[in-house]
Amino acid sequence: MKIVFANYFYDDNLDSELDLLRQYYTVVGWAEALQKNGCEVTVISRFKKNSEARMNEINYVFIDDGLGPVIRSWQIPQKLLNAISSLRPRYSAFASSHSLASDNCVEKKTATKNCHHHSTSRWQNDEELEAYHS
Repeated sequence: MKIVFANYFYDDNLDSELDLLRQYYTVVGWAEALQKNGCEVTVISRFKKNSEARMNEINYVFIDDGLGPVIRSWQIPQKLLNAISSLRPRYSAFASSHSLASDNCVEKKTATKNCHHHSTSRWQNDEELEAYHS
């Protein structure tokens, strides 16, 4: 199963792609959890330069679309959308920048159980999360 995680926003203070992945560590955990469960995962993120990397069997694509770190309501990130479309994923997940660095995110647990993503946590603890999925 092909899954694409698309990140529409980034922190302009980050200097490198590795810095972006370190700050948005929940994306990496989410992708690794899906990959370990048999999914083919690609993470596509808008960033201030174009590049690609492969780590732990996960493809990371960074796209500079010239729109800056925050997309305005009138802007269309066409390069990002084209990259997603070209992969023909079965599922796509999207996140806002505030949810990616949050200690309260539950992407990894959710992804391993149901192969989908919640951008912000609704659950206070693991018991509430487990009750939701049962």
